[in-house]
Amino acid sequence: MFAAIGVMTQPVVGGVTAVSLEVKSKTENASDLANYTISSADIGSPSANRWVAVAYASHRNVATTTAFTLGGVTYDYLTEISTPDANGNSSGVGFWKVPTGSTANVSITFSTSRRGCALQVFVFQSSAVDPRSDTKTSSTGSSASVDVPSGGGAMAAAVANDAGGAAWSGLTERAAVDANTNEWCSTAGDNLTEETARAISFFTGNGQCIAAVAIKPN
Repeated sequence: MFAAIGVMTQPVVGGVTAVSLEVKSKTENASDLANYTISSADIGSPSANRWVAVAYASHRNVATTTAFTLGGVTYDYLTEISTPDANGNSSGVGFWKVPTGSTANVSITFSTSRRGCALQVFVFQSSAVDPRSDTKTSSTGSSASVDVPSGGGAMAAAVANDAGGAAWSGLTERAAVDANTNEWCSTAGDNLTEETARAISFFTGNGQCIAAVAIKPN
């Protein structure tokens, strides 16, 4: 169901070194918990310009994110819906610059127990101070559009209610869980070509929230 992007040589596109997004460890947990983890997550090979991104989507019980760490360290940047949607769902993508190590524990903690969470680890190279080129969030639906630069990529996390199993458009699904009978929490990400207003959506029924991020080339 979920495709994988392997380690690849970064090509030159339009005079810049294209991003090479690697899909690493994930969890798809439908348990009622306040904390979700990935123990010893694969974060790839050490590199001075290595960034680790973790996308999450979580269902129900209105809660705020109280801690989001990689190897015990809080994110450098976070794109997240500011408050849970009307159904208590939330989603986001955190970014850490991590030059050393090949594994790390991923942990996200909420202010109260939730009904499930999907977590996906991505790894890529970027010399940028902030690797994000565009960000969009919505707590009233699961559609967004981001401007993808030449040689860039994108990732997203969303929640949708759909008896048939919600589907992504514009990105490839990476980790997903049915958190509470047709309440789908899902993450997605791809290397992409340059595109203004790349349309990204996750639903065939009732989309509820989304956080989407375009990333810069290396």
